[in-house]
Amino acid sequence: MVTRKTFDEMRKNNPSESEVHDWLDGASIAELRKFCRNWSKHTVCGDYGRFMLSVRLGEAALEPHWSVTPNFWITVIACLAAVGALWFGWRADVRDRSREVPASHADSPAAPAQLSSASSPSNSPPLKP
Repeated sequence: MVTRKTFDEMRKNNPSESEVHDWLDGASIAELRKFCRNWSKHTVCGDYGRFMLSVRLGEAALEPHWSVTPNFWITVIACLAAVGALWFGWRADVRDRSREVPASHADSPAAPAQLSSASSPSNSPPLKP
């Protein structure tokens, strides 16, 4: 099996134009980026390298984005349902707590809190005004 030459190995050997084109045909996106950065811009090989890079990037763009997959949308719907359940639960909790406060206390916010065991006798003397 013949191993593929790297960009540096190919450039050291002073390749012909056809050898560069053959190398570019099998190059990855990372290799093509390195080639375009390091090769002379206004040559046939440089133009072909930029062309091959745009072709490879176009091919990579044909793959669907991760947000298109069904699992992404199932997760989004589940998160929205969880937020809705949290909101309804909080709202019900606030409603239940507002019912616990007696109406006489809700009318006068400055009134002291009454103990639920008001009928039990106290050991302290009565307060005098």
